[in-house]
Amino acid sequence: MENKEKESWTDLKKFEPNNLGQAWKLADILSKTSFSAGHKPAQDIFICISMGQQLGLNPFQSVQNISVINGRPTLWGDALLAVCQSHAEYEGVETVFDEKTNTATCKALRKGKPPVTETFSEADARQARLWGKSGPWSQYPRKMLQNRARTWALRTQFADALLGLISSEELEEPLPAQPVDKGAAVRVEESPTIELDTAIPQASVTVEKPKRKTKQDKAQKAYDELVKSYLDDGLTQDQIDTVREKFNGEPSQWTAGYLVNFGKELNNLLIEVSL
Repeated sequence: MENKEKESWTDLKKFEPNNLGQAWKLADILSKTSFSAGHKPAQDIFICISMGQQLGLNPFQSVQNISVINGRPTLWGDALLAVCQSHAEYEGVETVFDEKTNTATCKALRKGKPPVTETFSEADARQARLWGKSGPWSQYPRKMLQNRARTWALRTQFADALLGLISSEELEEPLPAQPVDKGAAVRVEESPTIELDTAIPQASVTVEKPKRKTKQDKAQKAYDELVKSYLDDGLTQDQIDTVREKFNGEPSQWTAGYLVNFGKELNNLLIEVSL
């Protein structure tokens, strides 16, 4: 009788969903844990797992390194590099930094292809409203410039391996606050008729409440639901408010990527207080 090695579902190295049902079950389980890295809906996790399989990532790598932003899967920087490094034709990247101009230059090398060179400078970061932004752009500006140049070079050189995905960092900037036109809140309409008993033109005044944009409503609702989910998981409102202070702008102005970053911070805090 042929002896076969006994396999166990706990062998995580080999653990991969074999069909849609298994992938959905795993997504549902992960959505109820603190391992979901800010992805609360099981639907988002299911997309991460499915997309990760196309990139060669296992389900757990996918959940930790793929973010669904505006319905589009994106990759965090180091995962983007890892996918390229696993490609058979990858031959490395060469990065240099010009201290005088604060410019990072990266050359992506691929066997049988001409090198692709991209640059990202302080001037580029200022134009994109990244320079001086709280967080990594203030703490490690040189590293962030290098990462952005590397991302652009790898995306061009290995578009086939990345399946057209962009980095999550490129979508993490908050939307600029929209000025409110207070004058638009009140509209005065002159009547085209004249009352015979007064012979005075009448004016009707219509007072309208400014309407919030649909995107702002959705952003605020997503923020409220995320906060509620972490309150249910055990965080206090004070703990959440402390994390909130690290992020600029009102939640109604946040992009989906910015909200994902907020969720990751809350997830890290939940892990810390759970230890």
